[in-house]
Amino acid sequence: MEKKQLLADKIRQLIKKMMESGDRPLVNTSRYISEKLQLNYTYLSNVFSEVYGQSIEQFIIHCKIDQAKSMLLENHAVIQEVAARLNYSSNAHFSTQFKAVTGIRPSEFMRMQRNQPSEVGST
Repeated sequence: MEKKQLLADKIRQLIKKMMESGDRPLVNTSRYISEKLQLNYTYLSNVFSEVYGQSIEQFIIHCKIDQAKSMLLENHAVIQEVAARLNYSSNAHFSTQFKAVTGIRPSEFMRMQRNQPSEVGST
């Protein structure tokens, strides 16, 4: 595997691990990634974009929205709770990013999921 691909994969794994563990850095994410991999963030960002065709920030946003969808479905969490748990500065910022990624607001997502027929117990 090419050196850049390996590095981009390391970045991706680091972000996923950070997201899954809830280990959100107190410092900004770019600094966290740079310190963990002991490389300049601009270089890391360029490699990631070249390999995956999206920025590290875009990847993080998509990961956060995937987590948000799971939380909204599995835990029946309220939007404010999800926004806070994912470290969004406000509910409005969370809703804006959610809509940018999915095309719908979190409230619409929840309503659509509730209106889908349940497979459990249906015959």
